[in-house]
Amino acid sequence: MGTTRPSDPACKNPDWSVGYDYPKTKQPHPFPGMDPFVESMKWETTHHAMAEGIAEFISPQLPDGFVISSEDSVTLLTPTEGGGGFRVGSRRAPDNYISTTQPESSVAMMTVPDDILAPDSVVENDQSPFFSVIIRGKEGEIVTWIELLSPGNKDPNGFKVYQAKRSRILSSNAALLEIDLTSEHGPLPEHDPGLGTRYYAMLNKPDDRSRFLQYGIPLRRPMRTLKVPVTNATVDLDLQEVFNRIYARRQLEKSLDYNDIKKCHLEPTDEIWAHQCIETWRSAGNRDMPLRQPRKPNPP
Repeated sequence: MGTTRPSDPACKNPDWSVGYDYPKTKQPHPFPGMDPFVESMKWETTHHAMAEGIAEFISPQLPDGFVISSEDSVTLLTPTEGGGGFRVGSRRAPDNYISTTQPESSVAMMTVPDDILAPDSVVENDQSPFFSVIIRGKEGEIVTWIELLSPGNKDPNGFKVYQAKRSRILSSNAALLEIDLTSEHGPLPEHDPGLGTRYYAMLNKPDDRSRFLQYGIPLRRPMRTLKVPVTNATVDLDLQEVFNRIYARRQLEKSLDYNDIKKCHLEPTDEIWAHQCIETWRSAGNRDMPLRQPRKPNPP
């Protein structure tokens, strides 16, 4: 199990290059990449919007006959005959089949543990909340499953349920892309700590179930553009553009307290950097409320 770095030729993976042309959204928040305040204070409400935004971004790139939808509270049902795929049901599947860079960072290859591939841990008719983006082929079969992780997928109880869902996906012919933009409860067990990034993405393709391809998403850099496999083709997913659109549409700056930086649980050096980002953002006229600095101790 090895780790490759940006200067390594192995990072020049054509499956993760940039190609889709689209108008960019002006950066609406203080940070170049993911906003740790959204992660810490507004992820529960932003999570679903991000899933819909991913579907909106990918939809116009899909081959003819393919559709994409964001679905929450997905219920896994019986595998289809022959084991090639599976059906899903949902308590609420939105009827909006929505139609709407960054140099390579750290990459790692991780072996999939046997217990994740084992189908006997699957929970039938589970009603735990998930926010999934699903791409279906011309016959309605699921070809790609995108999971935008939340802290609930990673806590001890939630991970058991999520692992059951993963085992069913990994037993099918669908590609699985997992995107983790939350640091609470840490990363998934397969995550390579050698990546050294707060956020990351992991891809598992049906033609090589034994490995996860991992990409680090640093806090201080724009989120990367991913190439999402769709059978024999790929489509672009610009995570930064999707996040910027959601932030701007929902005017998240009005509901975030950029004074309460301790809720972000940043490393000390990252906290100083975050203060600087917020001050620069406010000096540009985005928010007139000054950044509250820590109180100095009273002189003896």
